[in-house]
Amino acid sequence: MGLRLMGLRNARFVRGNTDRYVLTGQVSAMMPSSDLEMLVSASRSFAWTRGAITTVGAYDWLASLPVEQTIRLPNECQVLLVHASPGQDDGPGLYPELSDQELLDAGVASSGAQLVFIGHTHVPMDRTVAGVRVVNLGSVSLPFTAERRAMWTLLDADKAGYTIEQRFAEYDIDAVALALDTEHHPTAGWLQAKLLNT
Repeated sequence: MGLRLMGLRNARFVRGNTDRYVLTGQVSAMMPSSDLEMLVSASRSFAWTRGAITTVGAYDWLASLPVEQTIRLPNECQVLLVHASPGQDDGPGLYPELSDQELLDAGVASSGAQLVFIGHTHVPMDRTVAGVRVVNLGSVSLPFTAERRAMWTLLDADKAGYTIEQRFAEYDIDAVALALDTEHHPTAGWLQAKLLNT
């Protein structure tokens, strides 16, 4: 999950669960161990991706990403960047329908941040619990919503405060689906079905 902060020089990134799978060859503990075909397919996909990022020289960069980062905005608001939930790059993640207590149990208030950015579930969310604003950025490429455009979130911050705006961008989903075949991705069919919502 990447976040570009307007007015700050460096983009900030944290490691997600799939990043870890690519680096280590592990597969999600949430995948059914009885589905051998799915496990083999996932392993092939992660190995293919590891080869691709190694070829372009990005393996060490990906391996260096932290599980979470804390930053301060110009107005001194403390922000936590994390993929799934505080301290976690995997697991069930945080959904809009969770109760306030479930969000608190996930550690959003005990993180010490006033603003928490998450991803993982691919479902956008903007909730406040115990004075902590929790924002799920959604997904650029695989939104699990009726909205098929790429979604991203803009944080604009200065000494007076900050604003958060969810934005959308059209992109050629058919061209991306075709490129999966052209690049010989081992799970092209599965990804195409997700992209094309079929």
